[in-house]
Amino acid sequence: MLARAAVRASSAAVQGITRACLRYAEAVEAGRSGRIEQAAAAARIATADMAAMHHNGLFAALALRLTAEAALRDGWGEPVGWLQQSRAFFRSSGHPAVADACDRMLRRHPVRLPGGLTAREAEVLRLVAAGRTNRAIAAELYLSEKTVARHLSNIFTKLGVGSRAAATAFATREGLA
Repeated sequence: MLARAAVRASSAAVQGITRACLRYAEAVEAGRSGRIEQAAAAARIATADMAAMHHNGLFAALALRLTAEAALRDGWGEPVGWLQQSRAFFRSSGHPAVADACDRMLRRHPVRLPGGLTAREAEVLRLVAAGRTNRAIAAELYLSEKTVARHLSNIFTKLGVGSRAAATAFATREGLA
């Protein structure tokens, strides 16, 4: 807390990235103290701040990955989504070791996903909801297009839907989008 106050009072706090990282640190501290709503709110603000900055993908992904670890441990925020987002960034930007660390964390902390979806199916559905084609999904997740099509078939069956639009509506309603 004293270190954060010192950084906040220094000239480093002029940088948006510094302010966002400080907000993530506040989220982690609030989560450790059991202030779940405050932790989640601070993380949302920090994530929005990071998203508003240009050319900060690496810093944003690192911050989310580190914050997700604390959020998983303390039970707050959206750590699974953060890890999935970070993993996708690290895979696509040539940082496989960090992407693998995200995978290990996701495997250690399984969560129940809506509709009985697997973690991979939820990841494919998230990309469908973002408007990606099967080819783009395959490239982003390092899968074949045939594997993406199989995942989509399984998703449609599990959700009882017949189209990408209906699956997207489900993803939006369930917070997977």
